[in-house]
Amino acid sequence: MGDSDYMYAFQQVVMPIAQDFDPDLVLVCAGFDAAEGDLIGGCHVTPAGYAHMTHMLMSLADGKVVVCMEGGYNLRSIAVSALAVTRSLMGEQPDRLQSTQPSPSGVDDVQLVLRQQSKFWPCLSPKDPASRLKQLKGERMHDIIREWQSKALFEAHHMIPLFIARNKISKSFEDQVLATSNYSEARPLLLIFHDPPELTGTPDPRTQRLELHNTWLVGPVD
Repeated sequence: MGDSDYMYAFQQVVMPIAQDFDPDLVLVCAGFDAAEGDLIGGCHVTPAGYAHMTHMLMSLADGKVVVCMEGGYNLRSIAVSALAVTRSLMGEQPDRLQSTQPSPSGVDDVQLVLRQQSKFWPCLSPKDPASRLKQLKGERMHDIIREWQSKALFEAHHMIPLFIARNKISKSFEDQVLATSNYSEARPLLLIFHDPPELTGTPDPRTQRLELHNTWLVGPVD
């Protein structure tokens, strides 16, 4: 991770939450583990990157920011990064960043954080559509198809679901273990919707694809 990834995380997650929280004082544990040149940290945040993050934090709490040195693993990286932070605190403009395009893995991580934190912070989006399912009484598509397949296999091959001996088990594990003494080719799957249902889901953060396990159907199904 480098400057662009940290800038993306700050802009999408850190600063919106910080502004919503509206602190009276900002305390920064200034560890420079992610600094460029730190082989143990393994990241690539430049002094300019630290300066920009400091500059953004100074917009909070009327500029009351306390930066406490916490270390790192490379003395030169600590020195040049701490100097850049100090210059920002003194009012100097940060140097220009070489890149502002976050990496694909950085975007994935931030989107996963947004998905979780948006449940608790109104300032964050997108909201996870799955959070509405309790009110809408939705059914996971994976469960609908598994239930239908179980009935179809029983009719065609006399297959029956086997009991799973557990005190508590997710609905998604029902109809997963079937048994029969006969073997033949399974019938194709067909779903018929009498009324237009609502399909909602939580896309995969990397591919943005909706798959059976993260898609829910709200509406009658036969």
